[in-house]
Amino acid sequence: MRWAAVRPFIVTAMLGLTSVFAAVLTAEAVSAARDHRVVAERVLHDYAALGAEGVAQRLKAALNGRFSTVLLAAAAAAERGPIAVTPSSLQPMLQGNARDVLNDSSRIIRVVAGDSLARLLTQATAALPAYAYFGLKWMPVRGGTELMVFQPFREVTQHAMAFSLSERSASSLLERLVAKDPVLPASLTHGASVDRGVGLRITSARGTLVNRRFDAASPFRAALPLDQPYGDLAVEVSLSESVAPTLIIGGVPRSRVPLLFALLALTIALTVAAGDQLRRELELSRLRDDFVSSVSHELRTPLAHIRMFAETLRLGRVRSPEEGERSLAIVENEARRLEHLVENVLVISRAERRALEIHPQQTNLTSLIQEIVAEFVPLAATSESRIALELAPDVRANVDASAVRQILLNLLDNAVKYGPRGQVITVRLAASASGPRLEVDDEGPGIAPGERQRIWERFWRSPSVRHAGVTGTGVGLAIVGDLVRLHRGRASADCTPGGGARIIVEFPGVPGVAEA
Repeated sequence: MRWAAVRPFIVTAMLGLTSVFAAVLTAEAVSAARDHRVVAERVLHDYAALGAEGVAQRLKAALNGRFSTVLLAAAAAAERGPIAVTPSSLQPMLQGNARDVLNDSSRIIRVVAGDSLARLLTQATAALPAYAYFGLKWMPVRGGTELMVFQPFREVTQHAMAFSLSERSASSLLERLVAKDPVLPASLTHGASVDRGVGLRITSARGTLVNRRFDAASPFRAALPLDQPYGDLAVEVSLSESVAPTLIIGGVPRSRVPLLFALLALTIALTVAAGDQLRRELELSRLRDDFVSSVSHELRTPLAHIRMFAETLRLGRVRSPEEGERSLAIVENEARRLEHLVENVLVISRAERRALEIHPQQTNLTSLIQEIVAEFVPLAATSESRIALELAPDVRANVDASAVRQILLNLLDNAVKYGPRGQVITVRLAASASGPRLEVDDEGPGIAPGERQRIWERFWRSPSVRHAGVTGTGVGLAIVGDLVRLHRGRASADCTPGGGARIIVEFPGVPGVAEA
């Protein structure tokens, strides 16, 4: 099998494999990007959990030191006598950070066995671990709630101490405790400030006590309960995606799925376009091969006739002067046919190179068409066709006479070629306000409606014509269309009342000079 025959299949296979390869690469890239993002998101979740754990540990240590100190000081003050212990009287006994726990709204309470508060605290003590030195419990008061910090109270205990903080005081204390240190340690952020991208929230059963830029909608957040003896306090940390580049090299990768699929679609589109271009190239190659074959066949017949009758005349084999005249007429007609074929080839070549041009001038179309038809009559006689003229008198237009000659000769040649023997070909010329209108009718099978646009394409020939074995180059009507367009006119196809083909050429009323 020749390379030219297998080349289209190989190119098509390569284009298909290119699309498949691009699809596989896109799938792999999407999968890798998704895995990369999942890992990055998991790392940010871990950092949020690490931040929550760090805040919780620091908060528990700070609360443990402060609350234990206050309760010990209150117990020591209560043992000195029956005088009521107040926050102001207790302040001199407190040292260090414990002094910021109590304020004027706080209450120091002695819990005595048998009272209602003792029963409540006994129940709360049951939930505390054995090592706990204090516990927390929210207590309803007039106008709201308060946080009760109490020593574990068991039935054997004669008394215990507790103090209360209003909800606002408890929130303020927690806010001060967590404001001292960053949520994420500097070792993770390499010393860079990420406060704006880090949120912190401390909650309890009563609601939110501390809220520092906490983003509840962030996908990167973690919550950690403080467990007992710290009541129902919980720490939550949120991270925004803006801190990802600081914590992770490259940050959270953005989704490239739209770009990848756009590139895949572009690759497939280019592959399809390349395949279509290959198909067009193969079709054009086939049409050119058909054209060369048809031209060769068209040239061979008149050349054979010219050679045969020229030899007959040269060798003196004619039997009468009339036969000699007929031989000369045949040679002349075949030479005209050759001239017409060569002129078509030259015109189509100039059109392909965009070098086709016309030079319009005022012309009497009626006289010009009569001359062209008279020149073509001997060629029409070879198929016993007759040409009928229906010409309006003295129709004038600004046209290129040689181009009009080429147009009409091609139309007449098509009419003879595709019509039956003995037909009447009608050439009609009419004048109108829009311009001259030239029609050429034959008595052939006509042109199918679906093919009336394709007949103007170069090298195209109807399948039915090819199957019928009618010779032709497929460029005659293409040349007609090119020349008519250069005149800024319009060429179209229709059918006659008898079913034959009708080619219509309309020239503009006042055309200008056109070149291409």
